Amino acid sequence: MFKENLFPDSAHNHAAKEVQNYVVALQTGFGFVQRHGLLTSNHIIEIQAELERNRAGFRRLPGTELKNLGTGEVVYTPPQSEHEIIELMSNLDRFINDGAYYDADPLVKMAIIHYQFESIHPFYDGNGRTGRIVNVLYLVLQGLLDIPVLYLSRHIIRTKNEYSRLLQKVRDDDGWGEWVLYMLTAVEKTRRAVTPSDCVAVGASIRAGASILPGVLIVVSGMAVCEEIAFPGSEFPLTCFPVGTSDDEISFSVSVIDFCGVTGVIGVTTFGNAGCRVTPDV
Repeated sequence: MFKENLFPDSAHNHAAKEVQNYVVALQTGFGFVQRHGLLTSNHIIEIQAELERNRAGFRRLPGTELKNLGTGEVVYTPPQSEHEIIELMSNLDRFINDGAYYDADPLVKMAIIHYQFESIHPFYDGNGRTGRIVNVLYLVLQGLLDIPVLYLSRHIIRTKNEYSRLLQKVRDDDGWGEWVLYMLTAVEKTRRAVTPSDCVAVGASIRAGASILPGVLIVVSGMAVCEEIAFPGSEFPLTCFPVGTSDDEISFSVSVIDFCGVTGVIGVTTFGNAGCRVTPDV
């Protein structure tokens, strides 16, 4: 009743539902890696099913094309037959889990895995978000992360044109060097995107009059880790997890607050050019 009164439109909030689906999908994948020490095709199917809330599985029907959103031009046609998709995903399965199959630095392998997954494009929907979850879960699998909190999506989304161009360059010209460098840069920029001063700035915004309730997640630009801090003058600690204001970034912030063990979250507040926004019922 309290939530319904506070957020009357929460039941119909598409962004909030996507946040919930993202959290469950990331938790599901993280659980597979923890329990089995593997990240298989079947696990990836389950991750995508949680994201999209359907059980369609791998594509079975032809007709999928990737188009330039501006011109409508077909820029890439992924594998069309169900048999070929299954075969390619089986090969990717081995590449991910069998270290002897291809011995390389885990970050380089992550770049190759991401290219291969996005090029196979195995699902009808949710390939991008599923592929980005696979990125971070692979780093957990390789022991480079304890929990899946390196948010490469932020860099990818902000450099979407370059990302798409370099993916296509690998397909057309074997441009692996530039692609791997792009992904390594994404890791490095994400790793360094920690600015504690942003937390202080949020604290100033709160003290200036923004209405914040205990347990609300504060989201601003510039950080990639969660940090629970008590702002001067506040009666309770506020969890500061600054990312951005897109739905995908909000999804990640909620998943991380869950992994960090913070409870009592009733909304996500973002501070951006448009002011204060709340994504409810997370």
